[in-house]
Amino acid sequence: MAMIYTELFADKIDERFTSEAVSQKIVNNDYSFVGAKTVKITSINTVDNRDYNRNTGYGNADILQNSIQELTLTKDRAFKMLLDKMDEDETKIKAGEVLARQLRERVIPEIEKYRFETILKSCDTNSQTVTGLTASNAYAKFLEAQEKLNDEDVPQNRIAYVTPEFLTKLKKDDNFIKASDIGQNIAINGLVGMVDGVPIVRVTKKWMEAKTGTPATTKKYACLVGHNSATVAPVKLAEYRVVTDSENYSGTLFLGRFYYDCFVLNNKAKGLVAIEA
Repeated sequence: MAMIYTELFADKIDERFTSEAVSQKIVNNDYSFVGAKTVKITSINTVDNRDYNRNTGYGNADILQNSIQELTLTKDRAFKMLLDKMDEDETKIKAGEVLARQLRERVIPEIEKYRFETILKSCDTNSQTVTGLTASNAYAKFLEAQEKLNDEDVPQNRIAYVTPEFLTKLKKDDNFIKASDIGQNIAINGLVGMVDGVPIVRVTKKWMEAKTGTPATTKKYACLVGHNSATVAPVKLAEYRVVTDSENYSGTLFLGRFYYDCFVLNNKAKGLVAIEA
């Protein structure tokens, strides 16, 4: 799109609405990718207990085995933008705001969407989903998701992400309002902080979907509950440069490169549950 010139530009830019980064609470950086593109994660099995025989002792020894999960970074992304020197002079575009806007509207949303999609795909693949959500059973479905995590011995310091629609259903659910102290607060002031001991984070519905199956179809989700130990989300490189003395351009050049990925660990995949919308 060409630059628009007029006789006078207003000082204030009409900025677009954007969603903030929220996924950091359900991911971790427990594994270092410094000096490597791939990290190999080892899982070691256990063996069955058996009765001790006083005549033959312990019996035959079972061989310990290990399995390897390779985490290879794949998302090497970049951008390049030019703000011509005369465009900067004759419009209200400010060089200092260009990079921040790019990060806010393009980089952060891309990483967030990719993380949620990776996690939601894992939930679908590992049968860690809850179905049958209606306008009146949001609280029951949330408790069902909690039960699935409890059955897998997932630690209690969990986090939940909900779409605005799911949050509305939860607020209107009579069972939730009657059963929960927070529900009583909702009746008073409309606030949601925790449900069943789990912090609730509202997330845009654009990020709560994933392509699953063959052929791939987009499946939408209303809620994601899990423990952050299940998901590794490294950002190995986040490099952003502002070049004002380029030999090839008269103006300010903005360069960015971000190298990231997201992985659900095999032995902890049951630590994530999604409620289908």
